[in-house]
Parts: sequence; structure tokens; C-alpha cells
Amino acid sequence: MTIDAEELPKSFILVSFSAINSTEMQINLMNVSPAQVLAATAILEVKAKNAYIQQENERLEREAQMQIVRPTDKIVIGR
Repeated sequence: MTIDAEELPKSFILVSFSAINSTEMQINLMNVSPAQVLAATAILEVKAKNAYIQQENERLEREAQMQIVRPTDKIVIGR
């Protein structure tokens, strides 16, 4: 006898935030084991850190492109 996938209980983690950019959240766990929660948090942490690093690199690149050459106090004489 085979078990149909629709007969199996659903297993999920739902995280709802109270507002955009808010850290206030509600977490609902449905038929998940502690190991599944740990695996999900580890994956989310890696994804978030990579996205943050990419965002910072893009910001630094934009700032570098917008920099204007500033005059110095020294006079440069060409040879």
C-alpha cells in the first residue's frame, strides 16, 4: 500500500512580521521537528548574510562611482 502525498500531514514554518522592516513577528510551526527548525534557520542565516554582503558591496560601489576628485593642497608639477 502506497501513501499518497496528499494524505500526509503538511509540515511547514510560517513567519509573519507585523510590518515592513519590523522584527516583531509571529512564528507558527506545523508538524516540524526541532531538526527541521534548526536546518531552516541555518539556511536563512546564510541567505540573509549573503544578501547583506551583496547589498553593502553595491552601496560601496555606488559611493565609489559618485566620488568627485577633490583638489589637494600640494601643487603637482609634471616632468
